[in-house]
Amino acid sequence: EERHFGNSSMTVSSFMHSEKDNFSHQACLLLPRTLFGPHETSPDDAARLEPPPAGINASLFQTLRFRIHESWEKRTGLGKSIVDSSQYDAASDPPIGVHRVLRKRCPDNDVFRLQHYVGSLEVYMSRPNDHRRTLGKFQRTVQAFIPGGSNDDLRGWLSAFSKNVGLQRAIRLTQVTILEALSEVEEYRKNWNSSMP
Repeated sequence: EERHFGNSSMTVSSFMHSEKDNFSHQACLLLPRTLFGPHETSPDDAARLEPPPAGINASLFQTLRFRIHESWEKRTGLGKSIVDSSQYDAASDPPIGVHRVLRKRCPDNDVFRLQHYVGSLEVYMSRPNDHRRTLGKFQRTVQAFIPGGSNDDLRGWLSAFSKNVGLQRAIRLTQVTILEALSEVEEYRKNWNSSMP
């Protein structure tokens, strides 16, 4: 049976509590990862989709810009885990990493998924200290990407978040933070380039 909370204002924690009979026996859940490619939402599609709250620039948000994903059945790399820390003893069952925290007790699940965004080249290359990210790797990822459909399940998160915390606070916590981070990256790049012989 498929269960999802789509565009509602329910948080992951609230959803898990409402579905506690399905989760209470599991100390760890593995979230399979689905790749969303670098194909931007067209202006025509954007016009018919739910707009972001007033004052929010949709182009700054990966979940609003990129809707085309690979097949849900395809697993792209390792996922991440959600752990109920009340159900395990870290001393006797130490975590082994973020992807499958508890090796023996992190089963796949059919409720949650992790949406992994390639994003634009600018965003992909914006982590100044991540040497794994190269132009060549970005190009290979784009070339290997096989569209499996489009999805708007997450489109409503920003409106729901704005309602929960208030529009001005939502703008500060999301858009302002993104712009500050991009500004810091640009400053880092300028300093890096000026220090090169």
